[in-house]
Amino acid sequence: RLGIAATDQGVRLIRARRLAPPASARARRLAERVRKELRQYLEGRRAFFTVPVALTGLPEFQRKVLAAVLAIPFGKVCSYTWVAQRIGHPRAARAVGTALGRNPVPIIVPCHRVRRSDGSLGGYLFGLSFKERLLALERESPGLTRRARR
Repeated sequence: RLGIAATDQGVRLIRARRLAPPASARARRLAERVRKELRQYLEGRRAFFTVPVALTGLPEFQRKVLAAVLAIPFGKVCSYTWVAQRIGHPRAARAVGTALGRNPVPIIVPCHRVRRSDGSLGGYLFGLSFKERLLALERESPGLTRRARR
């Protein structure tokens, strides 16, 4: 069970604990939409998310890292070094890992698609077994595209 926090601008936090309910009706609708899309993704029926993400207040470096990770396609995996190079900081692989460890909206911003350069998993907020489960789900759903059932 995932806790979801949303504002009128979008989802701002996903965690493995209960979070305060959204304050407005629009934020509640967005949180329910996120729940629906996450359920579809975890059932192997969705490859992307349509809900807006509210990343306001994050440091610029972290926003760049999260934007680069959003560009990693469903079913693909990249390294922390690849992300660092992509954002123009080729020697910042560890800082990329730290930024991803603080990802406020994991799964939607697919930090699970980032591994160490040696191929090992690295870390994950919800644990390495869940990260491997997400990667396996994406490997086992190769035909899922942007036209996936909604």
